[in-house]
Amino acid sequence: MYWVGTNIISSCPELKGCLPRSCGTLIFHRDRSSETMEFHRQIQILRSVGFSFERKHVSRSPKPAAAMSMNLGGRASDALKTRRRFMERLRGLGVNDPKVLKAFATVPRHLLVPEALRDRAYKETPIPIGEGQTISAPGVVANMTMALELTGTERVLEIGTGSGYQAAILGLLASHVVSIERIPKLATSARSALDQFGITNVTVFLGDGTLGRPDLAPYDRIVVTAGGPEVPRVLLDQLAPDGLLVGPFGPRRAQKLTRYWRGKKAGSFRGEVIGECDFVDLIGQNGWHG
Repeated sequence: MYWVGTNIISSCPELKGCLPRSCGTLIFHRDRSSETMEFHRQIQILRSVGFSFERKHVSRSPKPAAAMSMNLGGRASDALKTRRRFMERLRGLGVNDPKVLKAFATVPRHLLVPEALRDRAYKETPIPIGEGQTISAPGVVANMTMALELTGTERVLEIGTGSGYQAAILGLLASHVVSIERIPKLATSARSALDQFGITNVTVFLGDGTLGRPDLAPYDRIVVTAGGPEVPRVLLDQLAPDGLLVGPFGPRRAQKLTRYWRGKKAGSFRGEVIGECDFVDLIGQNGWHG
């Protein structure tokens, strides 16, 4: 049995030809008003490999601003102080884009970390989220987001959904986000969190992120949230002309956060190092081998 929640498809990395015909009924929950041509195209692909469907009514998700809060469960004044300190810390780290700061003030990071570690949620430190993965420090996520130079019209590919934190931020700043996660448990929990936050413009796929999603390319922006030995050429090839890719690449424990531009000419790329970093491994065919 496969489950498709709002904007999630759990499957092999490539849908067509990879899904076994014996999986049974694919159940999806989706607000009818948000069904797009792309959604129906995906459904037709799934039907072509033998799936049938059952529709179930789902009420419209709340707007993100209404669904999310920085409230940590204590007094309102404490939550306000936490939010103010968080914003001051991000500004101190060089995060000065008002739209980015607003997105970080909106997404409740503490709801995306284990409950026992929520007191560390807004500190400038990575936090383990299980399955050998972490949620990156807020400043790292913010600076990677700023490096994408989003204006609100872009289609973004995210490699490594993880907790869903970066995906939630991107969902508030871009037109549409395609996110790929290789670990089923994390893909499911991230999708649940995005649904809870009312973010419906993020599609989560289960698969090998180092392959990208060429069937949905090109992308205006690509962000890689795990460290690989080098940037996968297959991801660069999925960039639109004038597109940007941001990610950590290089030896383990000594990666360089790098931004690549794709020129208008075929095969034309250039890159710049933004800074040094240390991310968990990018596992996959075009990354480190797990």
